[in-house]
Amino acid sequence: MSYEEKIDQLVSTVRTLNFKVRPRATNTPGGDPGAGQLIHSLLAELRDNELRASQDVKRVTLGDAFLALEAGRDVVRSNPDEIGTLSLLSEFTTVRESILSSVRTYPADQWESQHETPDGPITMTSVVDGLIGSDKTYVTRIDQAQSG
Repeated sequence: MSYEEKIDQLVSTVRTLNFKVRPRATNTPGGDPGAGQLIHSLLAELRDNELRASQDVKRVTLGDAFLALEAGRDVVRSNPDEIGTLSLLSEFTTVRESILSSVRTYPADQWESQHETPDGPITMTSVVDGLIGSDKTYVTRIDQAQSG
């Protein structure tokens, strides 16, 4: 899959979630009863994965400068039990847009360059491929929760 196709996949997830989740969701803290709570939990996990991936994109794009800027800082996230599903979806979308902004401008010839992290080496390709795989899993689980 080309870099452009991978970026299209990342964009497609946002569109899919907005189409499938937004019309049925509310901003009831913790999600609506029943399947709404499961969807809310899945979106919280997806948002958290997105935040971690955003950190990895920063590591790739900024390298050592990222380590100096982020040393000892935790990623700030809202408690999913205190916000509604629409807010979680908005948070996910905001972080995804940030990732897309960085990925779109990252030179294609550097996508395979390795960057060291505390968890081992990563590349832009590995970060994006991880997001694509995670997206497919979560969209499938959300579909299953909505249908049944």
